[in-house]
Amino acid sequence: MAMWSLGGSWCRGRAIPCRTTRNWISRRTECAGHSAVVLPQCSTSTCDVRRVVVPQSQARKRTRSGWPVPVRGTMMDTPSRPHSTHAPNLAHAGRRLRVVVGMSGGVDSTVAAMLLQDAGHDVTGVFMRNWDELNETGACTSEAEYRRVQEVCARLGIACHKFDYVKEYWNFVFSDVLASFRVGLTPNPDILCNRHIKFGAFLDEATTRLDADYIATGHYAQNVIGPGDLPALARGVDSNKDQAYFLAGMPADVLRRVMFPIGHLIKDEVKKMARERGYRDIADQKESMGICFIGKRKFRSFLQEYVVDRPGGRIILHEGSRPLVHPETHDGVHLFTLGQRASIGGMHQRCFVVGKDVRCNDLHIVRGNAHPALATATVLASDVRWTAGAPPPDGSRVCLQFRHRQQALDGTVYLPGATAPAETRQVSNVMGHIPGETKPVWWPLHADECEVLLDVAAAAVTPGQAVVVYDATNHLCLGSGTITDTDIGTGAGYCNVES
Repeated sequence: MAMWSLGGSWCRGRAIPCRTTRNWISRRTECAGHSAVVLPQCSTSTCDVRRVVVPQSQARKRTRSGWPVPVRGTMMDTPSRPHSTHAPNLAHAGRRLRVVVGMSGGVDSTVAAMLLQDAGHDVTGVFMRNWDELNETGACTSEAEYRRVQEVCARLGIACHKFDYVKEYWNFVFSDVLASFRVGLTPNPDILCNRHIKFGAFLDEATTRLDADYIATGHYAQNVIGPGDLPALARGVDSNKDQAYFLAGMPADVLRRVMFPIGHLIKDEVKKMARERGYRDIADQKESMGICFIGKRKFRSFLQEYVVDRPGGRIILHEGSRPLVHPETHDGVHLFTLGQRASIGGMHQRCFVVGKDVRCNDLHIVRGNAHPALATATVLASDVRWTAGAPPPDGSRVCLQFRHRQQALDGTVYLPGATAPAETRQVSNVMGHIPGETKPVWWPLHADECEVLLDVAAAAVTPGQAVVVYDATNHLCLGSGTITDTDIGTGAGYCNVES
């Protein structure tokens, strides 16, 4: 019986390893000592089988622990077990590397450093101070976090450093976030932080100051070898924790110097490793999910400190054949996100935001979350960054992701220079899809833009967030861009709504 059958499809007689007992079993056979039948790509069965990228030349090889070596080529089913998935480790087999790990004191970065130590590398920990807590009393506890990182590094037996990026964070992340909110967008600070700080300033300083061969982080993503032997980004095995969305658009020359040691693991396995190695206190601590410059404050309170309110804005309800102006007003469209629930007094049914007119400060809403205006089929993206440096062919079939933890959606990508309508490009102040209205055209596309057309309309696609483009065949990340607008058409603005 053949051990492996290469290719994306599942074949009937194929053998796979049970992730718990490591016995080789067929598709239709129960593993000895197991009650669950192993199903293809099943995320709920006991034997949870995962798909990873594997080189054809290494498809029949296995590591010392008996698990396949995942790196490049075609798609293949394999369980999520501890093994080396980053291309750099394989490219420098047998060489002791100097790796600088971005440490937060949490379980993910701790286990990442631990695995690199187990692989025999020279590991150093670095704490990145990105926000000045003296400016925001109580909003961020960077000194306490640094002490925790020092303690973790001491227990691991590795050196610990602190890099200060307060100035860079303010200039390249925080300022851009505020500028986006002011024009009605909903930005993603994590993507900007990864681009400019963790895989920008930190990578440069770790290389020059600490003479690092690579940097590593505790992100749930995988650095693999893609077409043309170029580094490529793949999703983390843990679909619930996958962070490739926040890393997409990272160029190949950066990826070739980065490691993601825990990308092939699920969160429970990471915590189990930490507990087994004496780090139970770290494994059991509450996970930090917030943004450092917001701290424990409510988001609205934070935003109102930096972006001036615009009170008196109209709330326009789209119902029936004619839009109605609600008697209540709002404090500015920058406080709302497309697709979010809007709490409007006197409305017995839930209302949702479908459009924002920045110039007129009008907020457009509909009743219920099933309204067709909440769906988007066409998206314009700008500041598009392709991992390989060049885009895929125009009209390529791709998979698209518009928010974290979202299942990738099938679609088509169109690029600048393609055959375009005869209309002249127009500019719109309106974001979203207002019932009964059409939008100004986007053509011709600018050099850093792309247009994506979904096979099936998606809900609440939000300008300012990222759209990540994946190859429809091997599911590697091709690149990402910032969502600028949604739904294409012709027409004017929406200020002429009667009061």
